[in-house]
Amino acid sequence: MLKQVLDHSVKYKSRILYLSSAAVYKIPNNKKKINETSDLDVGTFPGEIIYVNSKISGENLCKIYREKYKLPIYIARPAHTYGPGQDFKDPRYIPQILKRAMKEKKIYIFNDPKKAIKDADVIFSDKVISLNDKGNKKKKIQAFKNFRIDKKLTNLANKNFIFLHCLPRGKEVSEDVFSGKHSHVWLQAMNRVHVQKSILLYCFGKLR
Repeated sequence: MLKQVLDHSVKYKSRILYLSSAAVYKIPNNKKKINETSDLDVGTFPGEIIYVNSKISGENLCKIYREKYKLPIYIARPAHTYGPGQDFKDPRYIPQILKRAMKEKKIYIFNDPKKAIKDADVIFSDKVISLNDKGNKKKKIQAFKNFRIDKKLTNLANKNFIFLHCLPRGKEVSEDVFSGKHSHVWLQAMNRVHVQKSILLYCFGKLR
């Protein structure tokens, strides 16, 4: 199928955006940040091995066509999602949380921030008052005051935890956590920039 799409591009000079996957990257043991120049891998379990190698093969085929025919072919590696061809043997987060839901196992929701954050590897916060929120802001701030993420609260998490935030930031997180060594907020934002740039290019007809 991919070859047919690429042959179409050769004939009509159409632009191609090939969606590969972030699963092609080798996960470093030292938790080093991954970027586009990071080493690739072939997967670690049967379903992933098939998936990863198919994506890498697709990327290589796109590169061959791009270089040979000078075509506007782009490759993106979006982060992990769950879809056709995957199953609950996949040990990553999304398949496993869906597995628990499908089998009616417990998915824990806490009303106590100390219990929620205990030994957590990742702390993800949203903005309590969104930009278009026209509700009772004072009431919401009061209701969420005990859920503010600060240094004292994060001391209960795993010592190597990371902090994420969808931005823009409000009073739901303290400065020392938001700007501290555990924060990956700006890397998280940068990852979204690439997707948003692609959407803009598509809207302006640059990827069509």
